Amino acid sequence: MTCGSEPISRCSTGKSKEKTRLSIWESSEWEKPESLKVEGLCAVRSSKAKRLTHIKPGYYTPPSRPIFVPGMHWLAVIVVGRSAQLGPPLLAAMRWWSSRGAVASFKRDEEGKLLVERLVQWERAVVHVFDQGFASAFWLGVVVAFALRFVLRWRAD
Repeated sequence: MTCGSEPISRCSTGKSKEKTRLSIWESSEWEKPESLKVEGLCAVRSSKAKRLTHIKPGYYTPPSRPIFVPGMHWLAVIVVGRSAQLGPPLLAAMRWWSSRGAVASFKRDEEGKLLVERLVQWERAVVHVFDQGFASAFWLGVVVAFALRFVLRWRAD
């Protein structure tokens, strides 16, 4: 990955705010409710079903359990600059994974592998931005152990 004509690892060491890049982490699920026999699918919580079962004004239906459908989990890291001169956002890494089958894995394992295998080489050249889904002792331990610059949005509760 490059920053202009230089590799991203040499682009910024935090001395210039204009050259600092943000490494934005995002994870979600890919829902395939109609597919039953596709290899590698696992149970994912359906956001569409949750949205469709909201209680409408004037009606009362007690909330039920979460609805799960076949699908896959994904994790992506997007690198963006703080100014237009640093170029457009770039997809730095993306990983698909399943919690079922012969290649079953766990969420934290996949996140840790992605960080160590692909992104730790940037060291302090980027600021890693994590949303609430990453708020845990695991991530605090990882970013402190690798001495990474980061922003971690923590849940209020």
